[in-house]
Amino acid sequence: MAMKTITPGDAYDRRKFVDAMKSLSDLGVTAQNINTPEGSWNPDSRKDLGTLLKDDPTFYSGMSPDSVINDSQIAHKYHEKSIQNYAITNFSTLLGKVSGETLLQIVSSLPVDKTGDEGLDKAIRVINEKKKIAKVAKEGGIESYVHEKLANASDWRREAFFGYSVGNGNYTERTFQAYARSAEQDFARAVLEKDGKTINSAKLRRILEANYKKLIAKNTENADKVAEAYLSTIAQGAYQEVKPEKKDKPGSIARTGKVAA
Repeated sequence: MAMKTITPGDAYDRRKFVDAMKSLSDLGVTAQNINTPEGSWNPDSRKDLGTLLKDDPTFYSGMSPDSVINDSQIAHKYHEKSIQNYAITNFSTLLGKVSGETLLQIVSSLPVDKTGDEGLDKAIRVINEKKKIAKVAKEGGIESYVHEKLANASDWRREAFFGYSVGNGNYTERTFQAYARSAEQDFARAVLEKDGKTINSAKLRRILEANYKKLIAKNTENADKVAEAYLSTIAQGAYQEVKPEKKDKPGSIARTGKVAA
């Protein structure tokens, strides 16, 4: 079946949005498969691309690999841009569809900066600190991180650290883990409701919306690239929330091990 497209200026329509996002996802997988020396010759991938772009599974059967790769990349960029422009028109609506863990994942994956709102900025500092700690834990730099934190600590804290660290090879690591635990607690307080369990979706949406508006106001090439990432990520998040659940066909074995009715 050929690509389902969407008109950027149209108001939100769940069915059309879901269809367009599903097509973009299928095209993305196909383009990724084709963008390799082996994949560009794969007949199944060529059939998928022909079906999506031309509604003809044989369209790319005899073309050179360069042409197949080029068409897949150009088409994916075009349809991705179409979704981004649609997300501009429907930004608040799409953002409003995202909640809970999905919203938290989006905030954790996108760059967020201070907004001028004291309440939001406090949460943003905590979110960014958790991101920084995760990066250090993954890529290294524990000693630099700890020394940076100690530079802003009280005199007695610095003296205690250097006193205990002498002859204690793992004390820096233990200090880093202490900072990490503290940051995790601060993060929970910043992103959860008072019950300590429910994600404060309203606050996270405000953080994303305020940052997106700042990016648009900057009107620079770098800011525009980040804004595009916001649009694509929020559209994807909304798609995950509103797309129909995949149901097992009657008579098939469901994941529960039972035959679907």
